[in-house]
Amino acid sequence: MFTEQNSRFEKIKDQLTFYIHEDGEESYFEDNIALFLLSRRYAFLGRNLEFSLNVNDVFYYSAGDSEDVKDIKELVEIYKLYMKHGVYGMFYWVAKQRNQAPIPEIKEKMEAAGFSFEGMEEIYKQEEK
Repeated sequence: MFTEQNSRFEKIKDQLTFYIHEDGEESYFEDNIALFLLSRRYAFLGRNLEFSLNVNDVFYYSAGDSEDVKDIKELVEIYKLYMKHGVYGMFYWVAKQRNQAPIPEIKEKMEAAGFSFEGMEEIYKQEEK
């Protein structure tokens, strides 16, 4: 079983090494984007080696939560958002996928950083001050 999982992981690694074109320039990511996110504990591989982003306590209070990444192109988008905005970029990607704003404490910090959640569902409404 370990050998089977290891070979599936190697296959995923091979698929995630690629070129990205920006502003007419070509830059090669030798480091694997998935491994980058995994190493920072913002992501994990599930039992069937599906790739998921860790969003515990971001959209629900005291909850273990994750969002599956279904396509390599999504990883590129997540990586770019992360590199530009840090972990809030990753949270925003998940918010867009779910059409759901994070809990008020995180939403407030993200809005201060320039993110907008207009039109997204809000599970927890922030009380008027």
